[in-house]
Amino acid sequence: MRVPTLPALPALFIAPVLATLLALPLAAQAGRPAPAPAPATRSADERDEWLERTFDPQVRIDETLATVWTQYDFHLAGKFSHCGVDAFHLLKTATGWKIVSLADTSRMEGCPQRASP
Repeated sequence: MRVPTLPALPALFIAPVLATLLALPLAAQAGRPAPAPAPATRSADERDEWLERTFDPQVRIDETLATVWTQYDFHLAGKFSHCGVDAFHLLKTATGWKIVSLADTSRMEGCPQRASP
């Protein structure tokens, strides 16, 4: 997902959504709940430099509840920054699927080698 689409992201979330960042190694930083960022407050220049790619998503759905677990890598200004796993819970609403919660891990080493964007 290229970040210029971020102004459209709030429509994907049920507010307030809680983002839990679980940076690895966990010994260095235990899970720290934080409010979801307000991407629309960032400048266009900052947004244009971000790229998060997802790989091998695993999706499970039961009626109006879904989970998504996917590997990702993140690039800033065209350079690799970090990788990890994104995990989402979604709820099907009258206007479509909405993200209820998300959590991710983040590491700079031990990332799968993938082609550059």
